[in-house]
Amino acid sequence: MVSDLLLDVYACPTDRGRWSRVLDTLRGELRVRCAALQCFEQDGSAFKVKWLARDSAAEADEAHHDPYVSGDDNPRVHSTLLDPRIHGTLLPCGMFVRDSDLFEPGNPEASRLHERLGDMGLGLFLSAWASVGPGSRLVLALHRDINDPRDFGREEEAYLAVLMPHLQQAVLLANRLDAERDMRSDLQTAVDHLQCGLLLFTPDARPGWMNAAARRILSRRTAQDTSALRRIIAAARQHQCLVLGDLQILVVPLADKVLVMLSERGASPALPPELIARLFTLTPTESRLTAALCQGATVTDYARTHQVSVGTARFQLKQILAKTRTARQSDLVREVCTSVVAHALKPHTSSCRP
Repeated sequence: MVSDLLLDVYACPTDRGRWSRVLDTLRGELRVRCAALQCFEQDGSAFKVKWLARDSAAEADEAHHDPYVSGDDNPRVHSTLLDPRIHGTLLPCGMFVRDSDLFEPGNPEASRLHERLGDMGLGLFLSAWASVGPGSRLVLALHRDINDPRDFGREEEAYLAVLMPHLQQAVLLANRLDAERDMRSDLQTAVDHLQCGLLLFTPDARPGWMNAAARRILSRRTAQDTSALRRIIAAARQHQCLVLGDLQILVVPLADKVLVMLSERGASPALPPELIARLFTLTPTESRLTAALCQGATVTDYARTHQVSVGTARFQLKQILAKTRTARQSDLVREVCTSVVAHALKPHTSSCRP
């Protein structure tokens, strides 16, 4: 019964290992030698295997199974099986396709394929087709045992007609979960580049997610500081800005979470001179001086460190002010330290405090 399979089918989006269990059940229910589920994605004019699942026996023999059943050596992959139309007829979900639908009688590629499959003990073939997005095809491929002469009949087709929409829906759910996981990973990478610490707490100050900057900041806090921070969060009923030692804190109550933004007072990140150069169209020498000034160095400090005269460094500063359209050194530092370069990059471990 298809209904007996559904718990396993709908567990597959969160546990890909369950596909093998589903296909093992199909082998028994339909009395086939091999059951494979393949997702193909259009790549230009061709289709490539995006992922596949096999029954456990085929999985154990994947080295022999893949080239002729799931790989590019299988002429079925290059046939109209993956086209939404076969012989001009639009394929609905669960449409059944046999080799006789794909190859003309006596086709040499089909003959070679059947010979290779026969060597692996695989006989008559039936597939069911479904769309799982633009340019994506889901194909359930079944093979009888080479010694089993029975063709696939109405009973098997009726079984698959009920099952195939569930397989299609499970794959669509899996694709959506994969896309959301990828987005969460991308967002985590993005917020880990921020220099401001970001944390999410429950309203009763139980910690949850945090970015890399927050982990770095909290790793330098004492247990007493951490306890004080949690008390502040638990008491927050509206936006609050406050200072805890050298820690600047912004508390933002949300619907069911509390967002906490952290910054260490006086922390000055080491800004990459090469990015300053690109953003403000400066020369490498000018960008190095700008980065040093943003770190709190004076023109004299920079001249001594880089073994140039103070006069040369001051001339370079005048060039920088002209290019950045700033009037004073303080304006330049503010311009750079409020730029996207300052806000969006990970702090360097070599950062200093002016």
